Amino acid sequence: MKNRVQKLIIAVAIFGGMHEMNAAVTFTNTPSAIGNTYNGIVTLQISGITAGDTVLVQKFLDTDSNSVIDSSAILWQQFQITDGQASVFTNGSTSVTNFNVPGDTDGSANGSITANLYPGLDFAQEIVGKYFFVLSSPAGHFSPITNSFVVTNFPFAQTVTGNVLSNATPVPNAVVILFQPSGNGENPVGGVVANASGGYAIKVPTGSYLLWGSKTNFVADLTTSPNVTLGAGTTITTNVFLTNATQSISGSVVDANNSSLGLAGYLLPVQSSDGFLSIALTDTNGNFTARVIPDQWKTGQNDQSLAYKGYLTLENNLKVNTTTGSVSGVTISLPKATAIFYGTVKDNLGNPLPGVAIASSDNDGNYYVDGYSLPNGNYVSLALGGSSDDPWQVQYDQDGPANYLYSQASSQ
Repeated sequence: MKNRVQKLIIAVAIFGGMHEMNAAVTFTNTPSAIGNTYNGIVTLQISGITAGDTVLVQKFLDTDSNSVIDSSAILWQQFQITDGQASVFTNGSTSVTNFNVPGDTDGSANGSITANLYPGLDFAQEIVGKYFFVLSSPAGHFSPITNSFVVTNFPFAQTVTGNVLSNATPVPNAVVILFQPSGNGENPVGGVVANASGGYAIKVPTGSYLLWGSKTNFVADLTTSPNVTLGAGTTITTNVFLTNATQSISGSVVDANNSSLGLAGYLLPVQSSDGFLSIALTDTNGNFTARVIPDQWKTGQNDQSLAYKGYLTLENNLKVNTTTGSVSGVTISLPKATAIFYGTVKDNLGNPLPGVAIASSDNDGNYYVDGYSLPNGNYVSLALGGSSDDPWQVQYDQDGPANYLYSQASSQ
């Protein structure tokens, strides 16, 4: 009898273990490849998790295209999603989802998550190159799952090509960014990862562009960055130059109400008074290191990247002096939105207008948020609520589709 009981216990343990192994977590990203002009949705589907569980999603840029997440891969984006939860605001009895922030759209804690990403809302998410999506469990409930993701170049008839150089030496796997003039200065419109020999090529619409490069341990000189104008069907060859960095600005980007909460996978521009530019990305804890040269620097903001996280942009950037050496301990505290503007952008015939830049800001000039309308014309723009002495306004920016007249700001 004793042996039978022991065998029964062993059998239960074995089959129990088999049951745990069979309850596999699955993860897909659809589509797995998009063009760099894509305005649609990338859907993350996660199944087989514990009901109500929280997962971590990380996106890495595979700069050397070796299909391995190694030291050359850059943490490009990071967010957590809880099963059954999304970023929801209320307007009286109406619930409004902030679609900028990834969340579970099925609205139920059922062990399955469907999350929508809108890469067209942030130019950095459509830089031409190879990426990885990595799904993991902060609580260690399952092993990480890695999926590939690719951003391809739309086949425009015009091309900009050349090499990324520093002191005549090729800089491999740098990121080349293209800007166009806008009402707010230079507007980033795209980019591409250079190859192992420093060569780059990107197809673009007709127009004028400013080019600069970015890579760890280098800075770009915006005063000498090439400007190119492409007519129909033309190809222009121009090199992009970088300068070796000698110092660092390091610190963290954190939640203004909880300094222990770092903002991970955030692209942070740092610009000097003499026209040099460095790009840093925060790590999994919100820490960053921007490699620079001796100069007066100010930390910039990437509005679109912050909107993905539900945070506001500071109008007054921090200033850092590296003329006497590296600077550490820099803390950038950003407030999380407590209110939103939402609605639909339409023309006078009632047609939805996608890709219209929608900006919200407070009257005191402390905060600014920039975003874009979706293909259906819907938009969400962030704000801080509960401050009656500091009204907010929302308006069309000057980066909307051509051939339209835009109204002035609306205050709330």
